Amino acid sequence: MINFHESYKSKNTIKYLERVVNKNSYLNNYFRSGVEEYLSDKFGYKNFLLTHSATAALEIAAILSEHKGIKRVMLPSYTFSSTANAFLRSNTNIKFCDIHQKDFNIDLSRIKSIKARDALCLVHYANSASEISYAKKLNFNILIEDAAQSFNAKYDNKLLGTFGDFGCISFHPTKNIHSGFGGLFISKSKADLERAKYIYERGTDRSKVVAGLKNKYEWVSTGSSFEMTELSAAILLSQLEDYEKIFNIRKEIYNSYLKGFSDLVELKHIEIQEISKRVSPNYHAFYILLRGNRNKFLDYMKKNGIQCYIGYVPLHNSKYGRSKGLDIKLPKTERYSKLIVRLPLHTGLSKNDVKKTIKKINNYFL
Repeated sequence: MINFHESYKSKNTIKYLERVVNKNSYLNNYFRSGVEEYLSDKFGYKNFLLTHSATAALEIAAILSEHKGIKRVMLPSYTFSSTANAFLRSNTNIKFCDIHQKDFNIDLSRIKSIKARDALCLVHYANSASEISYAKKLNFNILIEDAAQSFNAKYDNKLLGTFGDFGCISFHPTKNIHSGFGGLFISKSKADLERAKYIYERGTDRSKVVAGLKNKYEWVSTGSSFEMTELSAAILLSQLEDYEKIFNIRKEIYNSYLKGFSDLVELKHIEIQEISKRVSPNYHAFYILLRGNRNKFLDYMKKNGIQCYIGYVPLHNSKYGRSKGLDIKLPKTERYSKLIVRLPLHTGLSKNDVKKTIKKINNYFL
């Protein structure tokens, strides 16, 4: 079976984990500090906190938004449950929005009736990104980027996740690079980052004690345990060191798919994601949009030893979404979410795996 995904195995992972175990230094910040330095110096991320997941990063963003008086957030229904859960847990109302079929990002042209205490949460899907320049013109009180899939991807040569007031990135095992489980919270302003530290450290001002500004820390805010562990940081550092290799392998596979399916696209048997020229992708995913029966196609791929994935079930008409009264009409989300198929794209694929995938899909349609 050609697996849909396999996490990259970094050469230094075992060595770094053994260092943590042998030193019995689980509360140490050696690898966390190393990751912070790497993200800042090598990739250009600033004003961030390492979290145990992108979900944690989203929850920090939601709590901060609530503190700033946000009452409602607009976001696409085509996203993972964590995006919506973060705001529901912070007593923020949700308004789901439709997507654009060209790239599965939120269709900003359909957003109307923006209120003073509204926030906008963009979800950058696969290799593209929401039109951030358009989003900024809408003048939302708060702009949040769910850039879970978009580590080191850029829009107008600036890192996704750094445009909004808050940005969130995932280092889950399904992403290009991972920390076992992990994430990144990004703040545009240093003042908000300081407030985020209270939330991050269980609602205490421990960060002031660490900085030498206080002798004792105390409870000052709503918060939770959102920190990344030293073990996860050890894994992440080993992955960051191999990032260029990972990126190049994924780019080669993506471009092979582009070339291999060009006839199918021209003949309109399938559609593929349209990537804005303003976006520099990280080659996280490759998907096709079918025109016929998806289950039949998936069965065909499985019988030929190729594992594919369908993407998200839209949140607005999920069981829980309906129970919350969020089941509104979103025609494009409902239509195109039933047609999307994501293909294997990971560093464990051989050239023959990629050739076989291309050949079998072409054979299915031609």
